[in-house]
Amino acid sequence: MCIDEDGDGYGQHCSFGNDCDDTDPTVTDECRRCAGAAVQDCPCTPGTKTVGCTPPVKHVPGGVLVCREGNRYCRDGIWSECETIGQYVFMADP
Repeated sequence: MCIDEDGDGYGQHCSFGNDCDDTDPTVTDECRRCAGAAVQDCPCTPGTKTVGCTPPVKHVPGGVLVCREGNRYCRDGIWSECETIGQYVFMADP
């Protein structure tokens, strides 16, 4: 049986899915958006370990491809963006 306190169709055991704030019908997407690995601006518990992530690949003029390695950090209860901690440069094929 669906338990939906705010009447938005989201809640415990509801077909639409869980509700991150069942007192506010305008808040529902955070559960889906934040359900997987750490996502920027999603809540986290202070002291949570750093999570690895992959910043976007960057193409540099002159045919050089820069691949990056990164981390997300739990700061003030919110996950940070994916911050580059290392990058690797490869020459693109001519």
